[in-house]
Amino acid sequence: MRPVEPTAEARRRDLAVVYLSAQAALAALWWALLLMSPAVRAPFEMADDAAVLDAFLAADIIVFIGGSAAAAIALHRRARSAPALCWFLAGGVVSATALLVALAVSLGAGGIGIVPMAAASILTVAIAATTATPSSSDAEPIEHRAEPAT
Repeated sequence: MRPVEPTAEARRRDLAVVYLSAQAALAALWWALLLMSPAVRAPFEMADDAAVLDAFLAADIIVFIGGSAAAAIALHRRARSAPALCWFLAGGVVSATALLVALAVSLGAGGIGIVPMAAASILTVAIAATTATPSSSDAEPIEHRAEPAT
């Protein structure tokens, strides 16, 4: 008996799970390096005040790192929450990227982070648009129950 080949949709979902898991892990590693090494942090600083870059930390932990991990888990489990989590994450990443671009342009520094954030924005929106949308093969049947007679 030959093993069943995964569908293109299943392969896309698996790739999205790997990407989102890597995105969460790499973002956590990036922040750890920023917090531990002034040499790593220096090119990403947007002002003389460290508070500008630090302002992204809480949102990155909750939305970018936590959201990426949650979306990866939801996609892996084919959870009903997967589309909402992927779109929540995509909105957060695009919003943070837009804010980063605005700050880098207005402050004239910190633009090095734009390229990876733009890539994350594009890939995360693509995942939300193509992978997180429930399809007929993933949809669970809806049970129709007769209303009780009154």
